[in-house]
Amino acid sequence: MSLFVEYTEPKWRHLDMRALSVDEFYLYLRSEFSSQTHLYSLSDECYTCPYTKVKALPAADVAAGVTEPLRLSSAYSLNFKIFEHDQGHYAYDNVSSLCWLRRSDLQEFGVYNLTLQANGTCAFAVDKPGVPINYAFIAVFVLVAALLIALKLVSCAWRYYRYDEATAAADSIGEAATKATQRKRLRSLDTFRGLSIVLMIFVNSGGGGYAWIEHAAWNGLHLADIVFPSFLWIMGVCIPLSVKSQLSRGSSKARICLRILVRSIKLFVIGLCLNSMSGPNLEQLRVMGVLQRFGVAYLGAHQSAKILAARRPRCVPV
Repeated sequence: MSLFVEYTEPKWRHLDMRALSVDEFYLYLRSEFSSQTHLYSLSDECYTCPYTKVKALPAADVAAGVTEPLRLSSAYSLNFKIFEHDQGHYAYDNVSSLCWLRRSDLQEFGVYNLTLQANGTCAFAVDKPGVPINYAFIAVFVLVAALLIALKLVSCAWRYYRYDEATAAADSIGEAATKATQRKRLRSLDTFRGLSIVLMIFVNSGGGGYAWIEHAAWNGLHLADIVFPSFLWIMGVCIPLSVKSQLSRGSSKARICLRILVRSIKLFVIGLCLNSMSGPNLEQLRVMGVLQRFGVAYLGAHQSAKILAARRPRCVPV
């Protein structure tokens, strides 16, 4: 059961494990090199970025006693380089280093040891293994899926039982049981819309702290980045269905155009209001936001669908 819970003991040796936050670990640094060296790191999240200085490592004859470990993030794989000379705040790939190390197995609540040996090579050791963070997500997903399947089975069984009762009652009075006429809906679209809404709520609530769910910095594609295009796709699918339905009910194209314009303006104004909730600061007002883009896209796509839609199907000669 401990595999499915992100738990670590409060104390490990002299370390306070509860001081670690989500996706953090301890890293001990030790140098056996004869002179002072400098440690730099680079996260895989930062594409084509230079290495950033972490700290200076004292020479072997200067370092003594137990040093305090570093607290680093395990959300992404880390690359380490140790330079003999200080490269400033940033170090670039065109400068040679004593050693280079890439670790993709760093885990939350782990304790690791990086040693620069006397010959200039790096040695990495695991003092305390971390905890797997994805097992808890998988466990919750399986439990929710099992609950939904159970509810679906109970609902189907109840509908089947009620249908038998209704059929028996209709036969007893000599009438055929008829189903009520229901408005047809595209269930696949409703399902996808529901999943997109659930994902949006989960992302806006923090996404459980998982790095692969949050928005990518600028150079990647995470799960949160598909929410906006998903709603745009849903809107694009619904537009021709809406136009066809309004035309079939006899609505004029001018009336449809007016409804489109009013709805687009509402989306744009609501987006402006949400962006200015912190105060009426015109210098920092963000004109284009999510809802504003929805309004512009809705207006353009709906106008195109309205113009291209035919009120009646054309007759094809046989």
